[in-house]
Amino acid sequence: MPTTAGAAPKGASKAARTQEGQGAAGSAALLKDVVHWLDEAKAEEIVTVDLAGKSSIGDFMVIASGRSLAPLPTSCEKS
Repeated sequence: MPTTAGAAPKGASKAARTQEGQGAAGSAALLKDVVHWLDEAKAEEIVTVDLAGKSSIGDFMVIASGRSLAPLPTSCEKS
């Protein structure tokens, strides 16, 4: 979903809106929230990749797997 530069997407979580525009500290805090949400949704093998200074599309990439499709919609809705 395209968004205005520096703006949290419509329907974004409170954490995303709070960290909007706070740079690396905000990105790190949001990453912590995302990993926590994935863990609560029973995601497995959660891996984070630091993209800071390597990509213009984001500061971090999060990869996770699961054993069934049931938790997937819940995980996607939180992002």
